[in-house]
Amino acid sequence: MTHETLLLDLLHTTPVRDGRPEDDLAAPRAAREWLATHGQPATDDEHRALLEARSVLQGVVRGEHSPGRSAAARAVPAWDALAESSPGRLRP
Repeated sequence: MTHETLLLDLLHTTPVRDGRPEDDLAAPRAAREWLATHGQPATDDEHRALLEARSVLQGVVRGEHSPGRSAAARAVPAWDALAESSPGRLRP
């Protein structure tokens, strides 16, 4: 699964059905299944982190938040790219 697929799947976990917004990750069991399906640890901490990240991402998509040009905003994708290209080089 690509990072793009993970991102889009995450953003699509709050669909509007019959005119009402729903949250496919609200229930812990559903969230654990989603996480496992996407190759992520299915823990309560990961569930909370996922909901927080989704909220921020949706705010960026809706123009409510700036994606930021801070060092922290640039460091996260850089860390991910380095972790992919040079496994073992970075320590958690």
